Amino acid sequence: MLETRTFAAPAVIASLATAFLTLSCPASSRAFDSAADPAYDSGWSAGSDGGFGWGGGWQFISSGSGSHFVGSSATNGSGDPDHDGDINTPYSPSGRAWGVTAAPGGGADTYGAVRPFAGALGIGQTVRADFDPGTVAPGGVAVLSLASAEGVSQFRLEAEAGATNYLLSDGPGGNTHRDTGVPLADQGMHVEMLLTGQASYSLSLTPLEAVGATATVAGQLISPGVPTDRLVFVSHLGGDDPAHAAFLNSIAVVPEPASTSLVLLPSALVLSRRVRRTRNSHH
Repeated sequence: MLETRTFAAPAVIASLATAFLTLSCPASSRAFDSAADPAYDSGWSAGSDGGFGWGGGWQFISSGSGSHFVGSSATNGSGDPDHDGDINTPYSPSGRAWGVTAAPGGGADTYGAVRPFAGALGIGQTVRADFDPGTVAPGGVAVLSLASAEGVSQFRLEAEAGATNYLLSDGPGGNTHRDTGVPLADQGMHVEMLLTGQASYSLSLTPLEAVGATATVAGQLISPGVPTDRLVFVSHLGGDDPAHAAFLNSIAVVPEPASTSLVLLPSALVLSRRVRRTRNSHH
C-alpha cells in the first residue's frame, strides 16, 4: 500500500517561526504625538512626554545659540497664504507645532530635538512626520533624520539654503548625496520612512501644497546593522527670526499591520517538503 505523508522541513519551520515572531512583535511599539497634546500647554521642554508609545520624553541638542518652542508653523517662510495652518494641529493658523531656531553668526550654531522610540525600528515599520523648514538663512540647513542612541544617522532629509529641492544624504558612510526632485515649499511636507530591509528603506514625500504629489525615493541606510531608535530634528545656522524657524509636528511610529504575519501560515504549506514513504502491507 502506498502511503503519502507531508512533513514541513524543520529548518523551514524554524525560519518561519522566527519571521512570525518578528512580524507579530515589532521592536518599537505604535506611537504618536503632536504639539496639540496637553503636555505642551505650558511649553516644550526637556523631558516633555506627550502622546503615547515612545521610549521617553524629548531631548534637546545644541552647539551654540538657538531655541525651541511651541508655536504656529504658519509664521515661517512667507506666511500662510491659504490660511490652512501649514503643519499645525489643528490645521488652522491658530494651531501649533514644535519649532526650533539656530542663530547664524559663525561657529557650529546647531539646535535640535530628539524623540526616542520604545525600541529599535523593525523591518516593515514606518516613521511619519510633518516637516516645515521655513526659509533657511544663507549658509544654513534644516534636517529631519532617523538615528541611533549613539548619534549615528541613518539618512538625512535636508532643506538647504539656496537649494531648489529637498536633498537626501544616505548610503554606507553617508557618502551618497542626491536631489529628491521634490521642491522646497513654504507650506511644509508630510514624510514617511518605511524600513524595507536590514540596510534599505523607502522615503515618501508629500508636499502640503494644493497640487502636491507624493514622490517615493528608495535608499540604503548610512549604518546598516546599527539600531535605528530615534527621530532627530535639527536646524544648523537656519536663522533665529520667525521666517527662519523650522517646524515639526504629528510624529508617529506605525508597526507593520498584524495581517502581514498571517501570510506566513499559507507560506508554510507552500514551502513544506513532501516526503513519500512506500511500504508493502499485507492484509
